[in-house]
Amino acid sequence: MLDTMKLKNKFLIAALAIMFAAVSCTDEDSFNNEVFYELENGGFVRFVEAFNPLIGTTDPGAFVYDAEIEDANGNLSGYNLYVVSAGDTFLLHSFTDLSGPVSINITAQNVAAAIGGSTADFQFGQTLRFIGEAIRNDGVVFDNKPLSADFEDGEFVGSTQQQLYTAGYRNALAFNLIIACPTAPDASTYAGNYTVVSTTGSWFPVGTTATVVAGPGSNQITMQDVTLNAASGASGTGDWIVTLNSDQTITYTSPDSYVHGVYGPISMRPNGTPNFTFECSDHRIVMRYSPTVAAGTFTARVTTWEKN
Repeated sequence: MLDTMKLKNKFLIAALAIMFAAVSCTDEDSFNNEVFYELENGGFVRFVEAFNPLIGTTDPGAFVYDAEIEDANGNLSGYNLYVVSAGDTFLLHSFTDLSGPVSINITAQNVAAAIGGSTADFQFGQTLRFIGEAIRNDGVVFDNKPLSADFEDGEFVGSTQQQLYTAGYRNALAFNLIIACPTAPDASTYAGNYTVVSTTGSWFPVGTTATVVAGPGSNQITMQDVTLNAASGASGTGDWIVTLNSDQTITYTSPDSYVHGVYGPISMRPNGTPNFTFECSDHRIVMRYSPTVAAGTFTARVTTWEKN
């Protein structure tokens, strides 16, 4: 009886070994699902140096962004770069030789040609969105979509691990660029008289003026005597403190002296969208704000100032 049980156990162990071997091997030529096969060697393109999201230029219609990219795993046969505009995706470049670092070569001219636009349409502060595809040498395409694997239902979407979107990985499969000046703003150059050159709403109409002085901080300026337009239903004059950041964004605080004729005290609060300054373009200051009272918030507005 004991010998019979031992024999049965030997057959069971042998059967399990065969089953394990069957599910542990894959035919690499016919099984190219990146979720299962060589995920650690997936296709990935990254910037060679730390990613810089700013396109430095003095002319938005002639910008050039030539950062280098590379095949991170050394296993790609191609890389397609697309520009996204108005919800549509347009092919910008197809790279077929990634044996070494290559320039990503994004220019005003080739972006305009790809989207069917004009270089005259580009402006400071504009954000350009790009996505890419990495084509592995076995034909598997890795795109910009984060990997989502549902093993229960057998549904797999995307091919890029979430951590590859962090700054340290310099991801060239999904990135945004902002058209900006070539150097960081210098607060000491901002003193002078400013005028509103464009606006939405009636709070600060075109032609509104202010005097700018340096301070109180080393990277701050003060916009003095900024007056609300009476036609907006509010009134008051006050100073704005503006902080100039090295990435050409700004933060600000508006005065507490503004009062709405119906709703009482009103403040101009940042609305969560970027605010910019471009020293190389008439010291331009772009402010996005939401006029806010105790009862609620008015429609978000944008006002652009330039140095006279």
